[in-house]
Amino acid sequence: MIDIEGVSENAQPPIAAFASLTNCSAACWGVIRSKRSSSHSRVRMSGISPAPFGGGDFDNAWVLGVDFVLAAPGGRDIELGSPATNGRPGGSGYGGFFWRAPAGDVLPHVFAEAADGADVFNGSTEPWVALTTRRYGLVFTGLGSGDHWFVRAADYPGVCAALAYKRPLVVAAGSTVFRHHHVVVVDGRLDRAAAGKLAQQAQGHP
Repeated sequence: MIDIEGVSENAQPPIAAFASLTNCSAACWGVIRSKRSSSHSRVRMSGISPAPFGGGDFDNAWVLGVDFVLAAPGGRDIELGSPATNGRPGGSGYGGFFWRAPAGDVLPHVFAEAADGADVFNGSTEPWVALTTRRYGLVFTGLGSGDHWFVRAADYPGVCAALAYKRPLVVAAGSTVFRHHHVVVVDGRLDRAAAGKLAQQAQGHP
């Protein structure tokens, strides 16, 4: 069940949207409630030339902020798992805020502050992770305590802030879990220096 709480079509950036969802079991009783909000606005990059990044104009970059709260019912704990915690091999610990990027003819380049490669960062806890091609760049931030990055490039390009990568996340009865993430979206290819500055600047946005 989804209840859209409010979106203003004429709002100026940052623009916000809110939704409440109830996840139900097969027996149709409420398992866990989630409240989600998002906002987006432009990010201005001062002092960075777009030339090394395939002509990308960083004045036109934008940042998406996503919040969500998971609330367990008062009478029972809720255990959130993943394919990995259910026995699937291959680092398949996804489950949480998940961004599937467009596929292309060339695999995207995945990197963070000090290394490169999707396999390197799958299961990592880096402060930020970037995924880029010649057409676009994405920078992800906002891991919560106990979260890990789930990263794919070869099968499909995607990044997830995984809640239960290594072990199930238990939401105690009557309690909540809160997460706040940012994704910066840029036209053209990103390098490490620009991605790091974008990640840092995104932290100041809602």
